Amino acid sequence: MKKFYTIKHIEDEGTPYASSIVSTKLIYHDNCPECKRPRFNEDNHDLSLVIDGKGDMPDYLLCGHYPLNIVSSRVIETWGKHGIIEYKAFPIKDLLDINRNKIISDINYFDIRITKSVELDLEKMGIKVLSQCSKCHTFEYNKQTWEFGTTFINENSYDGSDLFTIKHFNNIVVCSEEVLNVINQEKFTNFNFTPLESSFDPFHGIDTSFLEMMSITVFFDWNNPESKETYGKTFVDHGSHFPIPEMMTKAKNSGHQLGQWQDNQIAADFIAEIAQEKGAGVYDVTLPSSATESFPAIVYLATGFKHQADKARIIVKEDGSIDTAYPFSSKHPH
Repeated sequence: MKKFYTIKHIEDEGTPYASSIVSTKLIYHDNCPECKRPRFNEDNHDLSLVIDGKGDMPDYLLCGHYPLNIVSSRVIETWGKHGIIEYKAFPIKDLLDINRNKIISDINYFDIRITKSVELDLEKMGIKVLSQCSKCHTFEYNKQTWEFGTTFINENSYDGSDLFTIKHFNNIVVCSEEVLNVINQEKFTNFNFTPLESSFDPFHGIDTSFLEMMSITVFFDWNNPESKETYGKTFVDHGSHFPIPEMMTKAKNSGHQLGQWQDNQIAADFIAEIAQEKGAGVYDVTLPSSATESFPAIVYLATGFKHQADKARIIVKEDGSIDTAYPFSSKHPH
């Protein structure tokens, strides 16, 4: 069988990225009535993005709000010339530079939805399905995703496509070696590739012999809020270090509420517990509080007011690390 690679972002600190999605339509459906997971509105193609960071805009744009696949018009045009067509492309409406409070107009982006998928060879990977949600069809497995080990696909489910996702893991985008070569030849920016076999491996490219010597298993530095490998954009975007006036300005410029953790360590402990308990997915969870003390998290509204946060959205990637996590108020649009 051909060689395949998963497509990821490089996630350099200096690279611009989309910190928020703005839309006139529903971004998320109500949580699944059975398993309570938030459900992204796949039919919403009226998206604008709030851009944070400095430097040149990349060809593959990271979205911290939800793991969309956003590529530049250069990528779309080049893929078309090479017959790479296994997707639907929807233009991003506007790009708002939150730092300069202006619309970015010199580059166009598209939200691509991959139309092809393959199935995992669960038997070969030693994975069993324990249950399936009858409403949103989400599976629960006998292993957490970061314990899946080497990825094998069911060869009978592959139809020769150059781009595809893994069924039930639609956030994992896989490409053929032909696509990888086109991206490298054109020098498209912010693309990162790992062999398909390592799709669920949090230690890919790392010498893990020291773990065997110590007879311990360490996946992520959960005790360290500053670990971007563990917590992604969580504290980069929503950490306690931002002064109140800056957060208020960002909320006003973005047009929607913006959450902030007031104690990064307390937030990290809470997020880690949810991530390790639930595994990969998107979760809206209630922040713990008592009659005398609220969880240290607030939200800034576009109107200039601030409120106590009562919920948090936590996005856990397939490798078990955090994509982003932020507090919000369920009493206001978000």
